[in-house]
Amino acid sequence: MSIHAFLDHKVACLAFALEEKSHVNIMKNRLLELGLPTGPWLAELKREILRGEPDDKPFRAWREKQE
Repeated sequence: MSIHAFLDHKVACLAFALEEKSHVNIMKNRLLELGLPTGPWLAELKREILRGEPDDKPFRAWREKQE
């Protein structure tokens, strides 16, 4: 989302607007609780999230083998 506004301060002024690149953080402790390993599949998941794929889109995640 971007909001642009033009204000008249009646004096000379300079303003800046910074936009941070979007990023996705994964909580490793939640992965462990779900039995999911870290790995390359997380990078693909992050790419799909940042592309705006729907939340209900199927995605394959690998579980660690239960012994």
